[in-house]
Amino acid sequence: MKRLNIEQFDNESDNFWNTAINGGVIKEDICIPNYFTKLLFSVIFPPLGVGMDEHEKGYPNVSRIFIAFVLTMLFYFPGLIYAMTTNSYS
Repeated sequence: MKRLNIEQFDNESDNFWNTAINGGVIKEDICIPNYFTKLLFSVIFPPLGVGMDEHEKGYPNVSRIFIAFVLTMLFYFPGLIYAMTTNSYS
């Protein structure tokens, strides 16, 4: 495995921090599924994940967002279970 040496970046435009921020540290492509952000937001805040799912579907059932919010306010896990079972991750 090749190590990234900070001293190899001499000029201002090609320093370590610019390379790290612009994605130059990892040279291979990373494949992240499209549903990963919806899944991540569903775990962090379930009503947001349900809202993203409703947005993708064109808001056919807006009450799902309200139900997810109420269940999350009761306790986190009912809202999480509701978001995971009602969202479509495909």
